[in-house]
Amino acid sequence: MKKLLLLVGLVIFLNSNNLFAKEKNEKPIDIEDVKKLGRYEPIEEFPEGMMEKFGSCSKIHCKAKMAGKIVYHRFVVKKKSSQKYPGKMMEAMAWYEILFNGKHKDTDKFIKRYLENYPNDYKYKKVDEKFIRSLLSMNKGRKSMRKALGMDLTEKTDIAIKRFWLLGAFLGKGKAKKRVIDSELKERKILINEYKAKVKALKEKLEEKEEAENEN
Repeated sequence: MKKLLLLVGLVIFLNSNNLFAKEKNEKPIDIEDVKKLGRYEPIEEFPEGMMEKFGSCSKIHCKAKMAGKIVYHRFVVKKKSSQKYPGKMMEAMAWYEILFNGKHKDTDKFIKRYLENYPNDYKYKKVDEKFIRSLLSMNKGRKSMRKALGMDLTEKTDIAIKRFWLLGAFLGKGKAKKRVIDSELKERKILINEYKAKVKALKEKLEEKEEAENEN
């Protein structure tokens, strides 16, 4: 189990290492990438433990602001402790989904206008592209995090958040509540079994990544 936790933390750390890096070169936006972003959809359900942390924070903007602080703290301030606290890293990945969701809501009007005017030039094109590029950059980090646990961007945000949160509770168990609903226990067992089945593949990817970094 100790090796498993170490692997989890290291894989997550490597996948999120460039999360907050700014892109130096502005490449042309691929319209297909914009279409894949889709239109904004609110998150319908949050894990119980996350709801408790929200307190009186009910709007997505408030939730996203809270998520941003947690994500920055875990991925930047405490990034060196990712191997030591893989459960917290998992939870941070759930918070990142909320941060992205809030950003998506703010960018939705720019996406709408961009798609309506594409491929023509128009007065606010550069403004729209600026916000869309920022969201696309965030989406890369989101894709990387999901991929680390065998999920892709087609998975509903609600489900992705729940999976990250449940695995976070498992990896940091000892602090979890004693009373857990039976359905949650069953789902957690299924997720953990799925996760363990992916460990071998993750280890191989990790070794390949380390070899590539050593060559550079």
